[in-house]
Amino acid sequence: MKTQFQGARRGALIILSASTFWTMDVSTSVAQTIYDAQVLTRMEFAPDQRVEVERVIEQSDKIMTQIFEKYGIDPEAKPDFDKLAAARHELQDLEALEKRAMKTIMTRKQFKYYLGLIQTTAANVIRATRNKP
Repeated sequence: MKTQFQGARRGALIILSASTFWTMDVSTSVAQTIYDAQVLTRMEFAPDQRVEVERVIEQSDKIMTQIFEKYGIDPEAKPDFDKLAAARHELQDLEALEKRAMKTIMTRKQFKYYLGLIQTTAANVIRATRNKP
């Protein structure tokens, strides 16, 4: 089951990280939901890195929002396993895209920590699909 959610961030999902999906503005993205890996608040970056990481996360959030809208996923609601499973391939593609971009920006140590954040976030989302409201 874990592999089904590797794309969910996001960060993400990044599960990831980060976008607020569905019928919401990009301004009301996934940040501060269970899907947010909180990369920007949990990691330290040089000023130039931060700008690039913010750019990648913003782009991921836009795409994540589109995916969530397409599959009727509400980032503010309890994660719905069936809906996330239906969106799995698109979320995994987004995660891979984001990881490639982050790898070019981050140091090895930062990237390793980033991967841990993404993995923890995905595990939290999976766990939440199993818990009663």
